[in-house]
Amino acid sequence: PADAAGRPLRAARTAVTDRLRFLYVGQRARAESIVHQRQPGLVEMLVRQQIHSTVWQESFGRALFQLMVPNDFKDAARQLERIVLVVDEYTANLPWELMFADSPGGGGEKLPLALRTPVVRQFATSEFRRQVRQGFERRAFVVGNPSVEGFTRAFSDPRRPDAANPPPLPGAESEANEVAAVLQAMGYQVLSAIGADWRACDVLTRLYQENHRLLHISAHGVFDQLHADGRRRSGVVLSDGLLLTAAEIRAMETVPELVFLSCCHLGKIDTVPVADTAAAATVRDGNLLAASVARELIDCGVRCVVVAGWAVDDQGALVFGNAFYRHLLIERLPFGEAVHEARTAVWRSNAQDITWGAFQAYGDPGWRAEPRLEGSGNDDSGYASVEELLDELVSRRAGLARASRQQTRREIETSTRNLRRLLKERCPAGWRRLPAVQFAVGALWADLGQFAEARNCYLDALQDDDDAGQVPIGAIEQLANIEARLGEVSADPGLIERALGRLADLDQVVAEAGRQPDGAAPVTAGGERSALRGGAAKRLASLHATRLLAAWNGGEAQERAVDGDAVAAMDRALHDSARFYAAGEGRPGERSFRAYNALNRLALQALLPDDGQRAAAIALADHCRQGVSGGSASSAGVWDALIAADALLVERLLDQQLLQPGEDGERAYEEVARAYAETLASLALRPRDLDSIVSQIGMLSRFCDARRVTSGETGWQLAADRLVALVEQVWPGAGQRADRPLQPVAGGDASPRSGR
Repeated sequence: PADAAGRPLRAARTAVTDRLRFLYVGQRARAESIVHQRQPGLVEMLVRQQIHSTVWQESFGRALFQLMVPNDFKDAARQLERIVLVVDEYTANLPWELMFADSPGGGGEKLPLALRTPVVRQFATSEFRRQVRQGFERRAFVVGNPSVEGFTRAFSDPRRPDAANPPPLPGAESEANEVAAVLQAMGYQVLSAIGADWRACDVLTRLYQENHRLLHISAHGVFDQLHADGRRRSGVVLSDGLLLTAAEIRAMETVPELVFLSCCHLGKIDTVPVADTAAAATVRDGNLLAASVARELIDCGVRCVVVAGWAVDDQGALVFGNAFYRHLLIERLPFGEAVHEARTAVWRSNAQDITWGAFQAYGDPGWRAEPRLEGSGNDDSGYASVEELLDELVSRRAGLARASRQQTRREIETSTRNLRRLLKERCPAGWRRLPAVQFAVGALWADLGQFAEARNCYLDALQDDDDAGQVPIGAIEQLANIEARLGEVSADPGLIERALGRLADLDQVVAEAGRQPDGAAPVTAGGERSALRGGAAKRLASLHATRLLAAWNGGEAQERAVDGDAVAAMDRALHDSARFYAAGEGRPGERSFRAYNALNRLALQALLPDDGQRAAAIALADHCRQGVSGGSASSAGVWDALIAADALLVERLLDQQLLQPGEDGERAYEEVARAYAETLASLALRPRDLDSIVSQIGMLSRFCDARRVTSGETGWQLAADRLVALVEQVWPGAGQRADRPLQPVAGGDASPRSGR
């Protein structure tokens, strides 16, 4: 073992198996060497009995410490603050982490050694990759419960001709999904191969697709298993009789810095007793696989390896993985300390679960996955400067924007919890009140779809004195956008009116500035601000439509009345919305043209009475669909990518194909649904973007329902049904609307219309 002062305890393989040679390098000017006599097979027998039990036994840990550590070193081992075990191929098989030693002086909480102090292993090896290239971008590859079809054909046993493939591992799949969510929340671009539909060729192809910095695998594994070709193999079980081994990692030109292997689940596979007891023990002992794979990975250049030595509890593995990545990536602790915190988390969740001791850590105990900025000091509990905090917030926003896939609700919840923890535990209270921090936090809350928190932050950012000038005028626009969203969700028209007022005042301020006698050209409202005003007015129209539908549904089935005031208010807001969008639309063919504004205006035109311009509107929507989009940087990315699908939807509303019954209407819907599916399949959307997409389509469905009520035309009901179905396709669970109009049925009763 060694502490921070460099006092390692080295266990090296000797020429005979009944002895262990220890080299203790302490603070003295000498290295003390002791040969420790041992009975061959005794410790191994005790180890096999313990690791096949999920319950921690203090008596085993106490015996292990007494048998494996020389008397001259026992007191030193109890007092070390950090332990580095330099092991070879043989001593790596021993579960050093499970040793139990009383605290110095006999006081304090009784804990195993690895729970009292960080314990990390290092391999003594003469074979290693001379030149190692490692990636530094935030990329990770996560594998969980891949297909194992074909295992028994490749690793057959004549004594078990009817043997089944290894069972599925739902715990490993859950663990992989949790890890992917944590990494995604930290801004990593995550490639994943999670689930039994991922075959060997798919997993291996993705392994080489990017230069991954982190590699996490939760799956079955085998050690020294006899293959049909007569050779013995070790590694992670994939389909078609193939394995993922250290050789595949070694073949990577750029190797990961961290590999986390949770392949202990193979211990759950029943093995066939063989005549040779030693061979049978070798097949059973997952700790041999852990040591073997870890050595191979370290030799090929991996900086740090976490590997499970035997079968662990699924819940314990989840706790360990979440705590490890949280402390490594969010708290930015060194590798050794992150592992120690993860072990402690498992112990606290279930002190009887031995999972904390199953995970072994190899590598550099001081390695950090997220290095602290220069000058940050040694305090890892918080940020060293406001600039460092702002950089972290920007990094998290960028991670959401460049994610490799759409986030699940669980991932969004994880990101939200992580941000709350950051603000509570790592950000001083005084910093949280700074306008620049409030603005940055508000922007991140908005990206995560947490609009109430975002509004509070934007308000604080604008109300406090911004002496540094770090809060841009765009904060007013974002505040208004958030208030319009919240106003619709909370059915508060006053909040939407307030948002519209803020944007109108901002337009006036900008216009006044443009009239200053300095020769500058007058400044007009930008396309983005016009779109925000159009969106806010549309949300106000949506509230009036909801009021209209509520009044309709509240009447008797045979005596339903239309709320004329609600209809007038809805139409007024729809006209205002169309006018605002048009103000920033520009002319087709010119650089300033904004297809986003045009399509939103045309969608509303489809809902309003025909003014004789329907043919021109259809032509403009088709023009947008052919790839004409604005040159403004603010409209780049997600919204440019969606223009073709949005334009097709608008066309089918304008030409009323979505209102048609039968095959014609269904064909139009399938065309639109396919366009959205194909586009969204290639996009990774922030929660805020996803909310915008489904809320816009959802409002259109509500307006169609309102038109059904006011006009009596059943085609609007069909269009509304199809739009609700489209929302469900884009974001399952988001298409449920409690305000759908009730439809009279036989007997005079009323029942809500369902979607497709």
